[in-house]
Amino acid sequence: MGRPEKFRLGEILVQQKLLTEEQLKLALEEQKKSGRRLGRVVIEKGFASEGQISEALARQLNLPYVNLKFYNVKREVALKLPESAARRYRALVLDEPFRELDPIHRERLGTLLRGLAGAGCAVLFADHDVASVLGFADRLFSIETGATRIIPDFRERPVPEWYRGWPAR
Repeated sequence: MGRPEKFRLGEILVQQKLLTEEQLKLALEEQKKSGRRLGRVVIEKGFASEGQISEALARQLNLPYVNLKFYNVKREVALKLPESAARRYRALVLDEPFRELDPIHRERLGTLLRGLAGAGCAVLFADHDVASVLGFADRLFSIETGATRIIPDFRERPVPEWYRGWPAR
C-alpha cells in the first residue's frame, strides 16, 4: 500500500480558518529562522492549540478525532516498542483500548484504528475483548501461560474453540 498523500500543514490550518494568511506567514518565517516544525511554532505563538491542529488534520484525512488524554495509556506498554521503531514503522501500541468505552466511543476508536491501519500504520494492541478485535484484525495471537501462538484461521472457526476465555455475547 502506498503512503498517503502529503498535506501542507499551513495550508490546512488556513483553509480551516485556524490561521490567517498573516499568521501563517509569521509562523513560516519563524520556522525558517529556528528550524522548528511549523506545528510547534504555531502552538508556541499561540495561534492554535495542539488539539486544534490534531482535529484539523483528522478532518483533512477524513478520520474521527480522538483525544487520547481521555484514554488510559500504560507507560510500561508504550515502552515495549522504542520510539525510534514506532516512528520508523509508523506503529501504535495500545493496551485494552476498548475497555471502559461506551458504544459510541468504541465505534469512533475502531474507525480511527481502521483508518490508521489503512494509511499504513501498524496498530498493535492487547485486549481481552475479542469481539472488538475481530471487527478489524488481520492477524490474531493468543498468549496463554507465557506462550504466544498465532491463530491462523480465526475468521473461519468459532471463537470459543481457540479462546476459552472469550466472553459470551
